[in-house]
Amino acid sequence: MRRQSRRYLAVRVVSDVAPAREKLFQDIEDSLRRLFGEHGVLKASLRLIAYDIERMIAIVRCSDSWVERLRATLVLMTKSDGRQLALFIVRSAGTVGALTRSLSIRDCSKR
Repeated sequence: MRRQSRRYLAVRVVSDVAPAREKLFQDIEDSLRRLFGEHGVLKASLRLIAYDIERMIAIVRCSDSWVERLRATLVLMTKSDGRQLALFIVRSAGTVGALTRSLSIRDCSKR
């Protein structure tokens, strides 16, 4: 069986207050569920890889075939934790290393 191909998206979070890592991921997943259903959430294989709360940049992983649908989901999000928010896709890459090097993001996955 062939391993599933993945893509990584760097997402800039624009908000007055930076949402918590867990809340941000939960809201992204809920938005994906509203647009594409439970089947879509499973097929997207969504995962929040890193979140730099100071720079408000997140790295999100999804399956290669779901990149465009995830982009639509992220752009349509307007709230997180009851606060106004906007998400912008800064860059996408095939490996997390290439993405972090291009954005100079330090390893922030523990935050």
